[in-house]
Amino acid sequence: MTLSDDITRFYISGLPKTKRGYDCIMVVVDHGLTKGVIFIPTNKELTALEAAELQTSHFPKRLQT
Repeated sequence: MTLSDDITRFYISGLPKTKRGYDCIMVVVDHGLTKGVIFIPTNKELTALEAAELQTSHFPKRLQT
């Protein structure tokens, strides 16, 4: 089992656009190590590559002590 086996990602969309252009929230849930949830503002035009980059740039911050 790897760390990624315990992580799920889903999106909350259909939100009104913010001043920064966000209209969607990426939710990353760690069911394993930290049992934490990360909410990342984004937009619905997000590509798979951009989603992966966002997840990896935000998730390690939660693991730092």
